[in-house]
Amino acid sequence: MGGGNAQKAAMKRERKAKEKASGHGSQLKVNEAARNVLCKICRNPFLCTVKLPELQLHWQNKHPKVSVSIIFPSLADFLQNSFEECFPDHAPAAAAAAAGAS
Repeated sequence: MGGGNAQKAAMKRERKAKEKASGHGSQLKVNEAARNVLCKICRNPFLCTVKLPELQLHWQNKHPKVSVSIIFPSLADFLQNSFEECFPDHAPAAAAAAAGAS
């Protein structure tokens, strides 16, 4: 029958050492590294898996007068086309062009 306190403590230490060695642990550093989409105006970080509607909401609510290509320069080509298709009257570039034409 064994299984005294000393043996249990030793087994627990070995199990903890194996868990640390295998890389299981905190995800904080990995999560922080995944925040690579950054708003250049307010410096708000977004995860790399951010969806287009979330970026649209941020753009509309926080910076509606600024072009998308200025806010998210790393995603400028993709976002500019998508936003202007969805919101043609809301795009600052379209508004500036219309104001300059009149």
